[in-house]
Amino acid sequence: MLSFYSHLIDDDQYQIIQFFELFFNTKKNSYSIDQLQKSLGVSRYKIKYIISISNDFVERVPNLNVNIDQNIVTCEYIDQSTIRRITTISATQSIKFQIFLHIFLNPKKLTDKELQTELGISAATYFRLKKQLKNTAVYKKIKSFTPYESQLRYIIFRILEYFDFFTSPLLQENLPKKFLTQVNNSITYSAILLGNSPTYSQRQQTLHFAIVNYFRSRQNHYISKDNDDNVLVKINLTSKIALFNNHLSSNWHIHQGEYLLQTRLYATFLVSIQQIPVSKLTFLTQYQNIVSLTNNQTRLTSKLFNSELDVHQFTNFQKQLIKINATSISPFLKIDLLTQHSWFPKKINTNITINKLRDDLINIYIKNNDFSTDKLTLSYIYTQYTLNITNELFPHYYKRPIYIAVDFSQDLRENYVVNHLITWSNLNIYIEKNVSNKTDILISDTHNPNFHNEFIWKDDPDIIDWINLYEFIQLKHSENNKI
Repeated sequence: MLSFYSHLIDDDQYQIIQFFELFFNTKKNSYSIDQLQKSLGVSRYKIKYIISISNDFVERVPNLNVNIDQNIVTCEYIDQSTIRRITTISATQSIKFQIFLHIFLNPKKLTDKELQTELGISAATYFRLKKQLKNTAVYKKIKSFTPYESQLRYIIFRILEYFDFFTSPLLQENLPKKFLTQVNNSITYSAILLGNSPTYSQRQQTLHFAIVNYFRSRQNHYISKDNDDNVLVKINLTSKIALFNNHLSSNWHIHQGEYLLQTRLYATFLVSIQQIPVSKLTFLTQYQNIVSLTNNQTRLTSKLFNSELDVHQFTNFQKQLIKINATSISPFLKIDLLTQHSWFPKKINTNITINKLRDDLINIYIKNNDFSTDKLTLSYIYTQYTLNITNELFPHYYKRPIYIAVDFSQDLRENYVVNHLITWSNLNIYIEKNVSNKTDILISDTHNPNFHNEFIWKDDPDIIDWINLYEFIQLKHSENNKI
């Protein structure tokens, strides 16, 4: 679990997550109590307490099994989806997390006293925990965005997404009856205007961001031109932007002075999750700067490779480069880099050609005064450029009979996973864009309740994640061979 999020939940709930993560990360089924005590850095009493309440998780998480026999603790059938479910349950049961929700969203519109009654705690306990929460680094970081309502909404969205909390009854049951239908209609309308087809993951992310927007607005927190104008992407008033403004005005009854800000908020969100087709980015005020930068970079790339590049490969490389450069101007980028694992190691590839091209592209980016050169942005550019070069200019394609759907909200993340998978030529895998009736395994950053064999990777997929996936593919082959 990312340390950024650990301060938002109660200490005992965090220790429970660490307990299960130990079994998952080490791939060991059994530990002695002494080993658990040493590995987790807690007392013997605390270990026994964690074991005693783990039964609650066993009852709520399918297939999870925890047993203790003569001081040997065994935990079986734990995978990535199990860890995600445990994390969500721990957040739901955490008083600190409930206080966090109360402060920033207040889904049930409760007073402090009413929340204390609902949680079954005294006023003294409530204010002690609230003070602890407010003194954490993560809370102070969240509060630093308070002057900018748009950024505050986005960081809340990222936090709730990390905990898979958007399907919680606490949120779902306190939305207006027609809210989900209205949001889905707006997503469809914007997709028509943009000429794209959002994946399940992208639709869910947009819906989840809309939920945060609803609860913040209900608390009378609004996007304001005075504060948010400089933290939203600038857009040109094209005919399609005008159509979307009218849609917001007529369907959501947004005040005339606010719907352009809401459109810019939505545009900033879509740019951040790379959901807008390259050909439709023209509404961005900085579009010509993005194209100019990208053209300079692609000319250098073409010169370096001479005539060795496949036209289709080069076109894809150029499109992804535009998306990366567009995302780099998003005011939400620093929030993504703050709230998510660094998806990729510092040195992704030691290939001399790849490294040289990446460094040359970065130098062109740095020399352009229209783009940020702060440390966080350059870190993002470094990883994304490397992946784009590796994915699009040095690809390998294979056909496989085990069907794996890879559906991430961002293309480059998806491509990173896909291009790692296609190097597993010995495993007979066939990669799909979306879940179909043939799909055996789904790899995504968004839970799909209609699919069972999921690998939910919201964080950096480390070696343990890849090993678990590798072994599960082998298991599926074994099952198929028995049929």
